[in-house]
Amino acid sequence: QNYIELQQYHLLNGDVNVSSKGPRKNKRLAKWVGQQKMEYWKWKAIQQKMEQGLEIEEHESCEINEERIQLLENIGMEWDFYPTVSYNNDNGGSLDASIKKSTKNDASTNNAKENASNALNLLLLA
Repeated sequence: QNYIELQQYHLLNGDVNVSSKGPRKNKRLAKWVGQQKMEYWKWKAIQQKMEQGLEIEEHESCEINEERIQLLENIGMEWDFYPTVSYNNDNGGSLDASIKKSTKNDASTNNAKENASNALNLLLLA
């Protein structure tokens, strides 16, 4: 349901930068998109941890899979300018995180950066 709505949003607006404010606002869909991005970051962190041969803890799970990621990317979902999370095996398996800079400077990007910061805090507390 949400994915179909996002597809329609993409067809109407030419992107998937759903905002919770402004003329193109859709709070519910913007929240869902933010949740998908947060789940992607969790998925990415788990994948990196697995690649390093580290054990995945019981509480480390995500609600996204490669198929959903591909579907979202097919309609223009961008992950690059949001937090990157990795496990540093040299530092006892600790989380290393950073926020990549975006070349965009609009309300949806600023909102996404705020969501990214919140998501990053959640990951670091887990």
